[in-house]
Amino acid sequence: MPIPIPNTDTMKDWSYIGFHPLEYSQTDNYQRDKDNASLDLRLLSTESSKLFAGRTSWVLGGLSS
Repeated sequence: MPIPIPNTDTMKDWSYIGFHPLEYSQTDNYQRDKDNASLDLRLLSTESSKLFAGRTSWVLGGLSS
């Protein structure tokens, strides 16, 4: 049995047409309403605020989603 080449103009998400006697075709269309927001806060050391006798820089931060 030859394997059919799908037509991308009518291609479905779930298709078993021509593969099985109990063939079917189905398209899933999920509508989602989702908003994303995030906050990234960082405090960075300066030359005058380095630790351990001025040899170590530091970062302090937080992330919220």
